[in-house]
Amino acid sequence: ASHNYHLINNQIFFEIFAHITRFFGYKVVLLGRYNAQGFSNDIQRINKQFTMKSDGSININTSAQSIKQSDNDIEIYVRQTVNVEYLKLTIYKGKVIGALLIGDTNLEEVCENLILNRIDISRLGIDILNPNIDIED
Repeated sequence: ASHNYHLINNQIFFEIFAHITRFFGYKVVLLGRYNAQGFSNDIQRINKQFTMKSDGSININTSAQSIKQSDNDIEIYVRQTVNVEYLKLTIYKGKVIGALLIGDTNLEEVCENLILNRIDISRLGIDILNPNIDIED
């Protein structure tokens, strides 16, 4: 029997980094530059955080972590519901470049589309993590 084998080009290009696993029973999804990989260490990072309380109220905190204070184009948005979920979006010049999702957030596809389509979310700001706002549309 004659077999025709085709050589496959070993150059594979990916549009986005994605990894899904489970850790201590929680689903963990890493997308894109979830930790601002590839950016120099002299970037100022501005952390904005939502904390969901057990009574359903939302607490918003903002803190700056600067290394050399030369640039503030990177923002880190975090939403945490204790013992349920943790979401971290890495924003560069108003566009999502990475996401870390822990728990059953059901936002994997939304975050992937925001990254791939380079949608500017500047007008939403930290509200992009507000669970009362439907960002799937």
